[in-house]
Amino acid sequence: MPVSQKVLRDTRAMGDDHKRANYAIQVRRYDLAIEIMQRVLSSQPENSVAFFVIGRAYTLKKDRIRAEEALRESLRLDASAYYVHMLYGSVLSEMGSEHHARAEEELLTALSLDPSSPNAHHAYAGFLFNHKKDTAQAKVHCYEALKHKPSDVSYHWLLGHIFQKEGSIEQAEQQFLHALSLDPENAVIHNSYGALLFNQKQRPKEAFEHFKIAILQAPDSPEYRRNFLLALKTKQKFYWLYWHHALLRKKLGRFYLLIRLTLLITVYVCWVMSHNFIPALLPVANVLFWSMILVSAYFFLANPLFNLFFKRGWLK
Repeated sequence: MPVSQKVLRDTRAMGDDHKRANYAIQVRRYDLAIEIMQRVLSSQPENSVAFFVIGRAYTLKKDRIRAEEALRESLRLDASAYYVHMLYGSVLSEMGSEHHARAEEELLTALSLDPSSPNAHHAYAGFLFNHKKDTAQAKVHCYEALKHKPSDVSYHWLLGHIFQKEGSIEQAEQQFLHALSLDPENAVIHNSYGALLFNQKQRPKEAFEHFKIAILQAPDSPEYRRNFLLALKTKQKFYWLYWHHALLRKKLGRFYLLIRLTLLITVYVCWVMSHNFIPALLPVANVLFWSMILVSAYFFLANPLFNLFFKRGWLK
């Protein structure tokens, strides 16, 4: 889509400040980018591009309130830029369900302004997937984005998550692997693929290697650290039973509680019968009782103990 004359004029009016601000964003110096654009606005208060750059910087800082204000002002000055509508819609979508209708309107406006934009299709696919749980339509827009830009790893990453949500695990794996072939050091994709290997394919050793790469790339991420810790624990033989028990509990859902209650009742009945009516059952009752105590203690203590061992550096 051709850029509007106002965007061209506003960009030219900023001179090198526009390039400096974009470079500051590129190297994650978001406050510097905001400062540069605010200086521009002090002499050019109607510069729509400056407000957009500020909105983008605040978005990356996860300051959605200020990002929304700046992007709204940019659209007031020039409503023809699809990418401003796209970013504005994405920001609104993260501000709570009460903003979702307006967010979708902005994302659809972006698509109407530039139907061939892969970024606009990707942004709308993410909104459909994350907030409307519409995997079918999300997949349509993801494919449309890939048609225009097949080498973008974020598009393959999103499509992998869509397939994973639909239960198409092999197709999800293909997308994650293709994304890694395009960007072998991408922490987000390594973490997502590791989660698929760990949860859906039950291959914790392979998952651990991907979580390790992710946490090396982004050591401050709580999610990556949590996944790495869980994979590290499952590598230990003593933790193996706890992990498989957790998988079984997740798979059985509500039936797990019913099975556990049945076992408790069985042990209790056997204990009462052996002590009051059938003394010959006493050895069996003792074995069942103490086995239940030991297993319960193991499941209660295994996870906190391993967390402690990890924090103390006793697990390698």
